[in-house]
Amino acid sequence: MGFVGRILYNKQFKENDLISKAGRDIVSDKYSNRSQYLQYDDIVIPKINEYKAGYDNELGIYHFLPSFDIEKQLWKFEVELDIKTKDGKQLHNPFINFSIVHFQPFSINYNDKTADTSLLVLKNDCRISDAENSTWCYLLPERKLSVYFDKPNWLFDKWGNVDLTVSFDYESLHHFIYYDENEKNEKWNIHSNFILTVEGSDDELLWYPVNSQIDNGNNLAEWGFRHALLTPEILEKEENLASIKIKFEKRSNPSSKIETTTSDNERDTIETNQYAKYDDSIKYSHFRVRFVEVEWFNNDISINAFLTKDSEYLKHDILNNEDMRIRYVELIY
Repeated sequence: MGFVGRILYNKQFKENDLISKAGRDIVSDKYSNRSQYLQYDDIVIPKINEYKAGYDNELGIYHFLPSFDIEKQLWKFEVELDIKTKDGKQLHNPFINFSIVHFQPFSINYNDKTADTSLLVLKNDCRISDAENSTWCYLLPERKLSVYFDKPNWLFDKWGNVDLTVSFDYESLHHFIYYDENEKNEKWNIHSNFILTVEGSDDELLWYPVNSQIDNGNNLAEWGFRHALLTPEILEKEENLASIKIKFEKRSNPSSKIETTTSDNERDTIETNQYAKYDDSIKYSHFRVRFVEVEWFNNDISINAFLTKDSEYLKHDILNNEDMRIRYVELIY
């Protein structure tokens, strides 16, 4: 099978709308990709080439050898795509439409190769079948996570630590376009954020959020069940990295306890004496980190809405918030 590109039958492909297409989402992509057509290096041939991906220079097609998926009971192949902006950055929501053919490289071509390309007839080349266009589908941009996850030992350790960094292209965030009534022109706002949660469990089946604190190095911030990574300062600099360090205890809600002393021994004594009084503070034996990327389409919601002490968007599970569209959910154990 192949994806129609260009070269020998370029004229015929264009006239019959048989070239694979790629484009941006005009609602959420501020930046454009290089061309309306799929380019040569938009498709990546992986080092571990499970589907024998290759490129035919004469026909201008990528070809793959399908394999049978026993579980799904169908033939399939997978395509690795790298569709970028004109500056080589990733798009937020690129769309793709494939033109697909059956490719038999050793079949006969009845066309005269010395003839003018305008005289070539596609049906005379038995190497490729009639082309079929796929449905339009959209792709997700790349996110790279670097995580240090130190879980508290059940017997001895008191604190657990998470040090997480996510790398991304600024261009791949959700750039929301809106009309500014005051200035009478269109503007763009970033409507994306990354939400980090530590979750605890006793059976590794049911997971619950654990209260945690941002570790600023010199001190610990307010307790919270969820933490947002993107800030106006990061977005203003158009940075491609966001990091966070947090500390957490074994209990689900240690902030409900009376902790007014500075001595570790004194604090331990208070925690031991007061533990029975706080039914909402449960000790867990298993922990994981949940990383979620969300976006929204309501211009009344800004990045700052995630940074207030009593943020409505961090009080409850972001996955259940109807104002948010979930892009990624990554679980780290």
